[in-house]
Amino acid sequence: MKNLEKILQLLPLAYLFLIILGILKETLYYHNFGINIMNYSSIVDVIMSPIAELTSSLIVLFGCIISSLFSIFFVNMLKKYSHKKWTSYFTDGKDISQFSEEEKSEKYLMLTVGLLGAAFIGYFVGFGVMNGRKIADKIAKNEIQYQDSLKLNNGENVKCHILGSNSQYYFYVKSNKIIEIAPIGSISTIIDDKGILKK
Repeated sequence: MKNLEKILQLLPLAYLFLIILGILKETLYYHNFGINIMNYSSIVDVIMSPIAELTSSLIVLFGCIISSLFSIFFVNMLKKYSHKKWTSYFTDGKDISQFSEEEKSEKYLMLTVGLLGAAFIGYFVGFGVMNGRKIADKIAKNEIQYQDSLKLNNGENVKCHILGSNSQYYFYVKSNKIIEIAPIGSISTIIDDKGILKK
């Protein structure tokens, strides 16, 4: 029961942590294109960034679920084999079997939180840095595919590669390597590289 109370107390902090990671990931990603994303983000974008990121694709969602389940499974393994010497490497070199039940519960809870935190930091920061750098390198080497199509309200069709979007703007690069930022209201239709009409 006490563990449940602690978990419920940690939930707001956990979501705040995810919001910070979401901001960090977006900042690192768009920095590769010379864009300060915070200048174009609303409070809704900031608050919803973790949910938007975690549900951006099934691969991401399943990856985060698997990482979470693995962390819980690993801590349960530590509990089961707490009498073994190797478990002390994950508990500050101490023999956790000598702790009281309350101390054990707290240690295992903190260990679970630490593993989950490390997994999510690795994903958010890694994706922000590596994905942004990969796309920026492709643009610099003329290897990017300009297969997205935007139709603006003035009737102009723009062939481009969409870098991303939020609730107010689309960020894209055209074949002349110029990166543009367009308010969502200025775009009438969007066709992505798979031919899917988005708007």
